[in-house]
Amino acid sequence: MAEVPPMADYAGQQANCAVIARAWQPGDAARRVAIGLPRQVVVVDSDEDGGGVVVTFAPTGPGAGGV
Repeated sequence: MAEVPPMADYAGQQANCAVIARAWQPGDAARRVAIGLPRQVVVVDSDEDGGGVVVTFAPTGPGAGGV
């Protein structure tokens, strides 16, 4: 995910999506779109002793296809 400054509306921001090309097939217009967002480490804040915090973005829940 691209890092962008905080703003009230993120419409029009660059998404840095991976495009996977495949030929259009009959019935595609009626299919539901599926978008997959992989897990991603957002922040690693560690101290000299090796302890710390790792923040991971993981899309979950019914809207993301998870539980």
